[in-house]
Amino acid sequence: MADQAEKLRELSRNLYVAEENYIQDVKKSPAHVIAVTSGKGGVGKSSFTVNLALTLANYGKRVLIIDADLGMANIDVIMGCISNYSLLDIITGAHSLEEVIVTGPRNVKFLPGGSGIKALAELSKLELQRVINQIIQYENDTDFIIFDTGAGMGSNVMSFVMAADDVFLVTTPEPTSLTDAYAVVKAYANNNGAAPLRLIVNRAGSVKESNIVADKMRRVTERFLDIELEPIGYILEDQAVARSIRSQNPFVLQFPDSQASKCVDYIAYKLLFGSVKVEKTGISGFFKRFFK
Repeated sequence: MADQAEKLRELSRNLYVAEENYIQDVKKSPAHVIAVTSGKGGVGKSSFTVNLALTLANYGKRVLIIDADLGMANIDVIMGCISNYSLLDIITGAHSLEEVIVTGPRNVKFLPGGSGIKALAELSKLELQRVINQIIQYENDTDFIIFDTGAGMGSNVMSFVMAADDVFLVTTPEPTSLTDAYAVVKAYANNNGAAPLRLIVNRAGSVKESNIVADKMRRVTERFLDIELEPIGYILEDQAVARSIRSQNPFVLQFPDSQASKCVDYIAYKLLFGSVKVEKTGISGFFKRFFK
């Protein structure tokens, strides 16, 4: 059954990529903006972000990652890309967006955020509009914009979470990680979050364990917070992940047949072809909500 499902996904991928090649003249729809977050650090959030982006690119999608983690900005390390500039250089006018953006494997783009994320809130309206205009122009060539946020419930983190079209919450089966993940959902509910909230259980010991964890989180959030939490997938414990991080080569590239790579492929497949409908408002809609 697993082999058959993999063949069906491969067929869908090939058809999807072929279709993309024939719709260049169709009016571009807004990019799908995703915020990837977690209740605590060290749960594999950034690694998931990079490998999801690369997997979406393998389905023919054009992806831009924006590193919005003020405390542990490490997307460039995981991707094995050198970033000489950051969002702050765009804000100060020292460099253009094209000069700052780094192109990684599978043509995935990466915008280093760093201290520029914090500086956004201090800009005048004119300065802010200049930055936003550059990103909006770049959006025409982008299908997915993925913000790798910081961990926890700080104001900067929640601003990104509340502004996205889609929110991915990464946790592990550890009790402390689950407690912190629940706190993020609670903060999301208190701020009247309306975007789909999806759960990824990382470093699961087995499919059974991931299902138990996801079901428990889903029932608790629905009962006490009246929030519908969608378990979209899991990533099994896999030594390939640690090895890929040490070599600065994402595991979907270095170990494409590993359990972790297959798990991320399943999540990407559900994101592209699943039943949950997402209202895509693009980067302009994102910034309107971000600064509201």
